[in-house]
Amino acid sequence: MEGEEIYRVLGTVLERATAAERRSDDKVAGLLEMFDVLVRILAGLGVLNEGHQRLLAKVRDRARAERPKVRLRLYVDKYQMPNSPVDCEKRIPICRARCCSFTVEMSKQDLDEGLLLWEIEQPYVLRREPDGLCSHLDRHTRFCGVYQNRPAACRTYDCRSDTRIWLDFEKMIPAPIAEGLEEPAPP
Repeated sequence: MEGEEIYRVLGTVLERATAAERRSDDKVAGLLEMFDVLVRILAGLGVLNEGHQRLLAKVRDRARAERPKVRLRLYVDKYQMPNSPVDCEKRIPICRARCCSFTVEMSKQDLDEGLLLWEIEQPYVLRREPDGLCSHLDRHTRFCGVYQNRPAACRTYDCRSDTRIWLDFEKMIPAPIAEGLEEPAPP
């Protein structure tokens, strides 16, 4: 099985799992409510002491622990989305592609194409590397390695008034690099 096909299959499996999880959320909430009632009854009858109740409260909290939320962006057709008016080719040598450190949610269309990498812990968020930048960013040129297939959020993003990118867009004065991001080496 090719890499693209594996991502396509994984995407389908995760979509189905997410749908099943949504259906079961109401059932889980009902079970937790019944659990609380049972604990109160048993405590009221003196069957459970305070230590038992604290232990059962911890067990209940673990049962309610948040699982990663699936973040899927809805777009009609990313290829029909209007591109940002920003001349990125001219500005990337200065801004060093800082927008590639942002969290980008993918769409079903992105999953169906199977060309983009995503975070396994945060389905379907575009994958970033340990340096905090998008996995598809060419580290030497600072240009997108999947430009023709980039997500709709990347296509439409307009950095002109984003203070994370520019102190002054017109004068091309970049903002300081955000804490936690490595200063990219010039090409």
